[in-house]
Amino acid sequence: ELADTEARKRDQRNVEIQAALRALPILQQQLAAVEAMVDSAGPPVGILVEPDMTHAMSAVIDLERFVDAGHNYTRKHAPSVISVTEKCQGLEDLATRQVK
Repeated sequence: ELADTEARKRDQRNVEIQAALRALPILQQQLAAVEAMVDSAGPPVGILVEPDMTHAMSAVIDLERFVDAGHNYTRKHAPSVISVTEKCQGLEDLATRQVK
């Protein structure tokens, strides 16, 4: 039974790693695009979106660390790809509203 539980945990972690691997390049691109848009808009927009930008970047970095560590990731729960995606999308929406 313990072996089954360990195998299930390993399988679940594999699923989480694969989801993160698929999402990471898209999220990194999205962040880079938002950063470029904010930079070109100037300091007022940068100041307004900075907290959201910081949260989104931090979330993406957590996801990168998770992918790099894989099964050796020390936190009990993997970062949620959905949560990171929502943070990045929220940042993009906010930045887009501020630039217009």
